Amino acid sequence: MPHDVFLSYAHVDNQPFPPAEQGWVTTFATTLKKRIQRNRPGEFRLWMDPILSTNDLTGEIFEALEQSATLLIVDSPGFRTSPWCAREKHQFLRAAAGRGSRVFLVERDKVDPHPELGPDHRSYRFWEGDPLSEKTRTLGDPTLTQEDQAKYYAKLDDLVIALKNELEVLPGLGSAEKTPTIFLAETTDDLDARRDEVRRYLDQRGVAVVPDCRSFSRTSEAAFNAEVVRGLASCTLFVQLLSAIPGKKPPGAERSFVALQLDRARDSGLPILQWRDPSFDLKAVADAAHAQLLAGDTVLAVGIEEFKSEVVERLLQPAPAQRPARDPGMVFVNAEPNDLPAAQPLVLFLASHQVGYVLPLVSRDPAQVRADLDQNLLDCERVMVVYGSTTPDWVRQQLRYARKILPRRESELRALALYQAPPPEKSSVGFALPGQCDIDSSRGLDEAALRTFLDLEGGP
Repeated sequence: MPHDVFLSYAHVDNQPFPPAEQGWVTTFATTLKKRIQRNRPGEFRLWMDPILSTNDLTGEIFEALEQSATLLIVDSPGFRTSPWCAREKHQFLRAAAGRGSRVFLVERDKVDPHPELGPDHRSYRFWEGDPLSEKTRTLGDPTLTQEDQAKYYAKLDDLVIALKNELEVLPGLGSAEKTPTIFLAETTDDLDARRDEVRRYLDQRGVAVVPDCRSFSRTSEAAFNAEVVRGLASCTLFVQLLSAIPGKKPPGAERSFVALQLDRARDSGLPILQWRDPSFDLKAVADAAHAQLLAGDTVLAVGIEEFKSEVVERLLQPAPAQRPARDPGMVFVNAEPNDLPAAQPLVLFLASHQVGYVLPLVSRDPAQVRADLDQNLLDCERVMVVYGSTTPDWVRQQLRYARKILPRRESELRALALYQAPPPEKSSVGFALPGQCDIDSSRGLDEAALRTFLDLEGGP
């Protein structure tokens, strides 16, 4: 292709203001070209319209768009309001359809996402915002101060690495070998810098990363989920950085954006690797569901450097051989009638994992209830005694009766658990059978403990 990069920008963003002698875009393009040439052998061809026509696309611009490997947009409010810039963007997208060419965004100011670009583009933020006043300022405008140099060049070098990697895999521009792709989940605002650090590390090792950090729709839970699913489709590993705070939620949703991404990754069956700061005190996390997420069995509480190395190591590991799924067998959920609503999350979990279960018979005939209890204890492979709002005495009675009936089984019981349902504050039962485990879901469903109890993830 004649051009490696087509630079699209608004005229208003390239007007020089004293003491600068040239516009922000021109300075940026010149610096970008020099740094790419330093990192990539051979000629680097960047096309930038110096005239900025205001009529229809000229033949020269049309040809440049048609024959450019990538589109680099200097994004800003001025770009969004320019019909000329909109035509350039849409013309490139039409020409690049099916070609695999990508779009890179340089955010000169705060803007909303481009929904038509999807999750597979890259965005680099060259502005900073004041969280109190909500005012923003552009790095290097009108000139690059000593204070901003490190931030500006860090962002620029991230872009250089990504462009270099992209140009090397496009047809006719280098190796066409497919690179591994990681879904690097969006984070809460306090981890943006950490996420950039991980993405920069992966870029330098030739690992493709999706999505762009600000590309997903925030309009609704359904729209967000749909874009996450599209992004996951091309990935081989889901990576997520977790903060001590759960983060924001879509309008009217119960799950945060952080949790929704994890939900969709689990649905997809991708391997999952998560990170949290090892200094977190999980007991101090007020949100029970988020505390449970932070304690998950796919979360590594390690230094960020160790985590980055682990991500790359996971990509290099051969895929484990598939083994037949174990049948956990039928589960007897023994709950007192008033605790059946509290046991509902447990029942939904079993159903979602295609685990068979049986609830106690509700009848006015005590003989029928007792006969059903006996049969469940004799037939089911696993037994869970639910301790919610019922009394400790009821739980003790059930455990004593199980101790009496279980020796009559033809096969050994595979697992027995005391399942603590809400409310969290209750008296101790003070009674446990040999081999009994406790699953505390009184403040939220402990999915990790349930998977272990059901042997859903292997085991001896």
